[in-house]
Amino acid sequence: MPGKNGSKAEGFSLPKISARLVFEDDYEGAEVVVRTNVPMSLVIEAQEVGASQDIGSFAESFVSDVLLDWNLLDDGEPVAQTVEGMKSLPFDFVARILEAWSSAVAGVPVPLALKSDDGSTSAKEPSVEMAQ
Repeated sequence: MPGKNGSKAEGFSLPKISARLVFEDDYEGAEVVVRTNVPMSLVIEAQEVGASQDIGSFAESFVSDVLLDWNLLDDGEPVAQTVEGMKSLPFDFVARILEAWSSAVAGVPVPLALKSDDGSTSAKEPSVEMAQ
């Protein structure tokens, strides 16, 4: 493959970069490992989801292209790392996962914060540990 100056460019394999999202407060102990260097098309899709608040439509893309692992249990049983497993999670937790992932990807969260009765959004931001 010729480069800009006509020379042949050497191949480069894109790394898969991930982050471990660690939650506090109501979800303390929950950890979700996500891919952070995703295709631009997925980031655009996430932004559209943020604008529409239609998280359900993004579940399939998130599970197939972003989710690498989680330690989530429901009644002592592992929550499947599938669309159905994700849809079984509390909405506020899914919104926090997506916000933390978005922040880890671009440093700018997708506007998915839930409004509460007191006018504030969710408590503390989850911490993000980057890995390669």
